[in-house]
Amino acid sequence: MCPAPSLTPDGTLVIPRRVLLVLVFALPALIVTFAVVLGASQLARVLGDAAGARGLGWLAVLSLMLLAIDALLLLGALGVNAIGRDERL
Repeated sequence: MCPAPSLTPDGTLVIPRRVLLVLVFALPALIVTFAVVLGASQLARVLGDAAGARGLGWLAVLSLMLLAIDALLLLGALGVNAIGRDERL
């Protein structure tokens, strides 16, 4: 279970370190997943498996959408932490 954002004693919002680690480590994993699935889709297409190529193409699109969502969440989480850190100074 993912910990919820918390407030520090001075009232600033902080994203838990565990959430940031998951987002950071998911980014390269999703990049590799996208590349491998897209390559497998093209290989299936070249080998004449139209249904397999179509299914793998959809999986590649899905992994690309997850990659974009992860990148946006990471950007937002790092932004919230940066704003919280600036207010504490």
